[in-house]
Amino acid sequence: MLPGMDKTTLLTEMREGHATWEAALAAIPDDALLRPAQGEWSRKDLVAHVEFWERQSAVVIEALREGRDPYGGGPPPTDDMNARAWSESRYRSATDVRQGEAEAWHQLVALVEEAPEDELFSPDRYPLMGGQPVAGMVREDTIEHYAEHLPHLTGGGQPD
Repeated sequence: MLPGMDKTTLLTEMREGHATWEAALAAIPDDALLRPAQGEWSRKDLVAHVEFWERQSAVVIEALREGRDPYGGGPPPTDDMNARAWSESRYRSATDVRQGEAEAWHQLVALVEEAPEDELFSPDRYPLMGGQPVAGMVREDTIEHYAEHLPHLTGGGQPD
């Protein structure tokens, strides 16, 4: 169990973090999403990256519920997954990326809302998670991810 965390707290923190992310994104016009944000990534690429990880959490939850290995042999290195996400999204329009991120967010929230507490917080529920509770993955791919990338989205600079 994550200390001091239950499903209500997780959902509240997810919603608060996403509301901040969403407000920052809404304030950026589509043409400004093409400006540099982080390394070789534009702001649009960054939004697509966040979408990818929201969607990835949903895919993992669904696979685990079905008794499948979500990766078919273990997760690839994070850098490889990030490169794949960038490659698959780099030519998408700003509108498509905005819509995709919103859809991924809603799908993940729905999965968390319907999950029982033990599915979210038991480190032993899914052995394929290597002792990490599902809620830990969800926090990393939402709350922590928004906080990590918000400065890049709003600043549009090249800090990393």
